[in-house]
Amino acid sequence: MLPELSENLGIHGLRRTNKVLIVDDDATTAAFLEAILEDMADTKIACSGEEALVKLHEEEFDVVLLDIEMPGMGGLSTCKAIKSSSDTSHVTVIVVTSHTGEDTELDALDLGATDFIVKPFAAKIVRARVRTHLLMQYQSRQLRLLSMLDGLTGVANRRCFDQRLEDECRRAKRSHTPLSLLIVDVDHFKKYNDEYGHLKGDECLKLIAGALESSIHRASDLVARIGGEEFAIILPETAADQLSVLAARVRTAISDLGLFHNKGIDRSVTISIGGASVDMSEQKIDGQELFHRADLMLYEAKAHGRNQVQID
Repeated sequence: MLPELSENLGIHGLRRTNKVLIVDDDATTAAFLEAILEDMADTKIACSGEEALVKLHEEEFDVVLLDIEMPGMGGLSTCKAIKSSSDTSHVTVIVVTSHTGEDTELDALDLGATDFIVKPFAAKIVRARVRTHLLMQYQSRQLRLLSMLDGLTGVANRRCFDQRLEDECRRAKRSHTPLSLLIVDVDHFKKYNDEYGHLKGDECLKLIAGALESSIHRASDLVARIGGEEFAIILPETAADQLSVLAARVRTAISDLGLFHNKGIDRSVTISIGGASVDMSEQKIDGQELFHRADLMLYEAKAHGRNQVQID
């Protein structure tokens, strides 16, 4: 059995298991492939190229088993669409076909297909080839995730944050759902470093990162360290009326750490929070604009005495 290729590298929302999309208009063939792979991956079935593209934009898949001969949008057109989209170009496409001619293979390879399975197929061959590509995808995903981790705190880094914010903006626009963002700054952190030293400062940041992650509960939410003592939390499908409650919970989580700070507010480590929310069914803004709005609110929180929340 293929081992569970799950990942928990401290980045909420990026834990993954193997996912395979079977695209075939023949229900019997699709069901057979699903049965073959049921202990190797979470499988879904699409009966057409059009349905496959919808599913690929709703969920993240590692491998697509794609039948060439389908009514409507054929396999080659579907392959081209998958590989032409920045959201799905990384997905491995394995063409399933009864045609063994060079022209068919060359056309599919030119469009970005990675491998072929010829009908009628043997279960062992299907499993072996899918397993190989799942492992390759897993290894690639591990490297991508490691490159997006903050080395000190284990949460997402700025690179990961920037990418996810734009991804979530696009997703919110497609689904017409709200998107919220919190920016968190540790109050008087320079004074903390000066008073207790950088090793203590590093330990403080690690504890804060852990508390921030503990204060959110959905896999889709993301905590990132975006600067020295600055963090951000991306909150998909979170409306403005929910944001104040969540921000208050985040602030309380840090207060509950009880980290002594002789020169801090109330002699403890505290945070200031700025937040912004947008309803994508009513407004169309990008990640930079949402970040700018939340950052302005953080400035307001700090200007009004720190250890507080300001929401746009």
